[in-house]
Formats: sequence, C-alpha cells, structure tokens
Amino acid sequence: MLAHFILYFAFLSLQEGWLILQPRTYKLSKPLSAALQQIFPTTDTDAVLPFRGLNIVLAGDFYQLPPVGQRPLYYNKRLHTLEEIHGRLLYQTFNTTIQLNKVRRQTETGANARAFLEALQHLWVDELTLQDWEILCTHVQAVVPNKVERFKDAICIYSRKAQVYEFNHNCLRDISAPVLRVPATYQGSRAAQASTNEAGNLHAKIHLSIGCRVMLIEDIWIEHGLVNGAFSMIIDIIWEAGITNPREIPPYALLIHFDTYNGPEYITINEKKVVPIFRSKRDFSTNNINCSRIQFPITVAYAMTIHKAQGITVPKAVLNIAEKDFTISLTYVALSRVKALNGVLFEEPFNYQHFVRKKPHESIVMRQEDAHSRHEQHVFIPSPVQLHFDYIPLPPQLPSQIPRNYFQALLATESSPQRGSSVIPRGSSHTPPNDEIA
Repeated sequence: MLAHFILYFAFLSLQEGWLILQPRTYKLSKPLSAALQQIFPTTDTDAVLPFRGLNIVLAGDFYQLPPVGQRPLYYNKRLHTLEEIHGRLLYQTFNTTIQLNKVRRQTETGANARAFLEALQHLWVDELTLQDWEILCTHVQAVVPNKVERFKDAICIYSRKAQVYEFNHNCLRDISAPVLRVPATYQGSRAAQASTNEAGNLHAKIHLSIGCRVMLIEDIWIEHGLVNGAFSMIIDIIWEAGITNPREIPPYALLIHFDTYNGPEYITINEKKVVPIFRSKRDFSTNNINCSRIQFPITVAYAMTIHKAQGITVPKAVLNIAEKDFTISLTYVALSRVKALNGVLFEEPFNYQHFVRKKPHESIVMRQEDAHSRHEQHVFIPSPVQLHFDYIPLPPQLPSQIPRNYFQALLATESSPQRGSSVIPRGSSHTPPNDEIA
C-alpha cells in the first residue's frame, strides 16, 4: 500500500524530479525511505543514501493538528522505538527551509478582515487575546439570530465524531426520502474490521439518499474541480441492468452534481450537469494481512470533524467550540477553513478561559524550537524565480487529463428504483466493473 501511495505522489506531484510529500510523523519516514529504494532503483552508491538519493520536499504546516496517536516530526523528547529514532535521523537530514509567509485564504481587506486575520494568527500560536475573543463572539448564533438563515446550507464542523454522526443522521432523516445503505466490498480476513483511515479513507458502509449532500474524498479530475473536498449532491443512483436486489448489490455508479465542476457536459438531469462517480479500490495491510476495500470515494457532508476538514476551504461554516480543545490547534484549524469572519457562525457561546494558559502548551514549545533550529536554513527566494537543480530521472508522468470516455462509462444501466428512469442507457468500452478504478 505504501509503495502505491508514494508512486501516486511521484506521478502527480513531481516537478523536475522533486518528490513532494506531506509526512507528519517519524513513523512514516523510515518506511518511506525503504519504499523509495524499491520503487526507484539506482546505483549501489545511491542505495545507501537517505531516500535513495532522491530530492524530497516535505510540505505542510506544523501548526495545524498533530498526527493522531503518533509523534509529530517536531517532537524533540525521548523516543522509544527504533522506527521513530530512524525517522528522526532522516528528518534531520533536511537542511534547507523555505517558509511561505503570504496568506492565500483570508485575503479580504478592511477593519473586520484585519481583526479576523489577527485572531487567526494568535490562535496559530495558541495566544488568543481577550479582544480576539470579543470579536469572535459577535458571530455567536444567539447574538446574530438574523444571520442563521444564511447558514442553513453551510457545512458544520465539529470536534467529535459523535456530533458529526448525529448531525448527518438527522439531516438524512429530514430529507424524507428512502435511505440506501451501501456496504463496501472486501478482500482479506481483516478488511471488514479495518478503520476508515486504515482503508485509505474509504468507509465500511455509507448511508445515502437522493438529494443528500456529499463530499468527494479523492482527486479524480483536478483540472475541472473533481478534487478531494469537492462538495456535491446526489441526483440519482444507478445499478447495472438486470439487478433485481438493489438493496443487496452495491450501485454501479452515483450520478452527482458538483458545486464547482467546470468540465465538459456529458449528462444533464433537471438542467444540472452530473458526473458519474464509480467505486474505488484501496489496497492496504492490517496486522500483516493484505486486504482491499472497494467503496464509493465520498462521505455524507452536512457535517465533518475538524480533522477531516484540514486542507479544505469553504465559503461558510457553522462551528461549535463550546468545549475546550482536547488537542492543540483544534479551534485554529476549524476557524481558518473560512475566508472571512462573516463566513462563520458559532452554534453556542464559548468561554475565553478555554484559551488562557498558565504556561505554553508543550507542542507549541516544541514547534517553536524546531522553527528556531531551522531558522539558519531559511532560503530567500525572490519572485519570479527560476531554480535549477540536478535530479534523478523518474518514470514519465501519467496523462494530466482523464480520457473523455471516462464519463461515457455507463453500460446498460437502470435508474434508482426510488424514482423514474432518468438515464438513457448507452454503450461503452469502459473497463468492466470488476476492474474498479483505484
């Protein structure tokens, strides 16, 4: 699984021989280096070099959420396993640091925009001020009841899975339409018990309904907006022709209308462009047993956890930060998903004392120490700039665009039994459904 993961990044994220990755833990560094030695064979001399002698770029923000149950790369206390110690040594081999200092998400101007940006910057280092708190409190639901209606379709971002499950469940119920339970297909004796994270973000089961909001959880066609984090609505659910037990057989495809899809128009339903989304396959290993899971790469998206929201940008979000953060940076990550202060609504009031610390959090101290140790490595790069480096040649890149017939991949199909037929059956040379797109 790790080899496939790295190869995917190698094809999709390489620029002039540079491999761009986002590992956040010591545990990933050692298997990453070992896997690279298998994927990119080089000379015997290069074989003993870290990461097989390849140019590696680690990209990310240490001030977002730390990895769950693992040591972050900036952790500088005593380590207890050889794997983590090896990972730390590999991390210490990185000797050049480029710090990006321009905010790209919160770009509005004006007094409120500056106040919001300052509050985010203070949360970033876990030093929210009383003035910041007072500004944020002006967007609590009880304070601005006239703005609640504007957020009725906004994503809700919660800290705990139980809150997300309950909210999504209630929203599916309120659609007042039949709900379909879509189980995954497995291979491997422990595949069914694997968590969503272990199975490459694919759920063991999904509850869906026509008209429900969902989010894509993998990149399919980046150029046209079919990316991880794209929000959408299910317009129809289709099975292969001849299926008589749709409750037991997974659908062949989901016909989905994406909010930001800007690609060719292949199918239109009720004047909405829809895209067929097929099941994806993930190969993984759990307890040294090779497994696979096949499932639609989507998740119900009326609400999501803060951990799952990392990396996405939304125009509006409803937050609940009434409880004190159980891990560092939770509030910062949740609040920074929106572009402006008027794009956030807090469900409940929150106590300023939750953000007051008698001494800095241990993670903040370690992050600052890591940043200080790398300060002398900072490289100033004027813009525009042209960099030239020697690099190790890599395999040719995959096509940047998915073939057009990908969206003409509807074999003779039948519409969901929940509504009348809305898809005209058409022929296709698409790979049979047993050969799912990985």
